[in-house]
Amino acid sequence: MSLAVPKRMKAGGGITPPVEFADAVETYARKYGKHGTLRFIPPPVNVWAIEFELRANDPRRALWQSQRAEEEPKEVVYLWRDATPQEIARARGQWHRVGYKLDELGVSGLVQFLERTNLFSGRGEYGSLTEAVKDQQYKQEKGEAKELDDARAGAVEIGMDKRRQLFKIPYLTVGADLKTTPTTASGEK
Repeated sequence: MSLAVPKRMKAGGGITPPVEFADAVETYARKYGKHGTLRFIPPPVNVWAIEFELRANDPRRALWQSQRAEEEPKEVVYLWRDATPQEIARARGQWHRVGYKLDELGVSGLVQFLERTNLFSGRGEYGSLTEAVKDQQYKQEKGEAKELDDARAGAVEIGMDKRRQLFKIPYLTVGADLKTTPTTASGEK
């Protein structure tokens, strides 16, 4: 799936989001006492990102407030999803995330995505970053175990097929007794 670069350009060369999406992000952020902006991260990333300003008492702002950091820290939510196996195969195993197009999500889909994925509201899919990392590790372990089981099943199937060929065993997809025949072909009594 290729993500087309949006056509709306700012005067400084950036890409402006559609107004209805920018308003939805700001409205959502204000519910939690923050400000949010929607911006496009250009290629090679090609993804929309929402940057939320942190609250004044957030400990992540301490370095910036003491002027030891150049940029103000922000919470960033990327509008992307895990790639399907077909998309990974098409990309020769290089991409594991795919950016959403805004028209794919729609305004209500964008808000639902934020409700599901944000960390600051406490109502998201994960309560903390640690939970998110643990869940991803669990999914990776589960996927690797399934891949191993599938490889074993495939090896057994190949072995059985080679055995059938070597010993000239007929392969029947339906269990049928070839030694007996029905009395009538039509099944009538």
